[in-house]
Amino acid sequence: AAGAVIMVAGVLLADPGVFAAISSIFKKIRKIKLPEKSPASVFSSLAKGLKKQWPLVLSVMIIYVSLDFMVQKMQFVKYESIVGLKNFLPVTAGLLWGVWGVLATCLGCIFTAVILKTPLVFMLSEIFCNIFIGMGLWIIWHSFVKNHNIGFEQKRNFVLYTFSLILLSFLSAAFVALASGQKMLLHIFIAFTSMGFLFPFL
Repeated sequence: AAGAVIMVAGVLLADPGVFAAISSIFKKIRKIKLPEKSPASVFSSLAKGLKKQWPLVLSVMIIYVSLDFMVQKMQFVKYESIVGLKNFLPVTAGLLWGVWGVLATCLGCIFTAVILKTPLVFMLSEIFCNIFIGMGLWIIWHSFVKNHNIGFEQKRNFVLYTFSLILLSFLSAAFVALASGQKMLLHIFIAFTSMGFLFPFL
């Protein structure tokens, strides 16, 4: 899996057009301005939105919990409380539905952690990765794709998605590994990138 990630990155970076696209991404990231809202107005907006989005949140949460339980019970991967088939969901649900998709994965994480008595450090690490990668992809995509449609027909969109996925996965994995003191950088990085690379081909 690590070799596949390196190979894909090498192929993309060999294209001169990719360098131009990546440079453009960095320039636009500097210009992103998030709206200023008070905590009370943010909470009020989330509460109103949840009334409409709860079926979506519940559905994604159930899928997340199902995948999480399956992998953790099998115990065939290291750090199975963080990595597994479920890593596909923060990427896709975050990109497609933003805060509601990410919220669903975090609730699924908490539910599974309570039932299976997952150590707190692993639960918090998983929540951080889900939020950082899921919301990061959503913010980057909707900041750079003018029509806001989720599609990979254009090479520029695929490059944006691939670069963002690799960058966010690495940063979140590195932070979690350093903060927790666990040697799981590679496990988390590979899990999110390999599962995330499936999305454009579905």
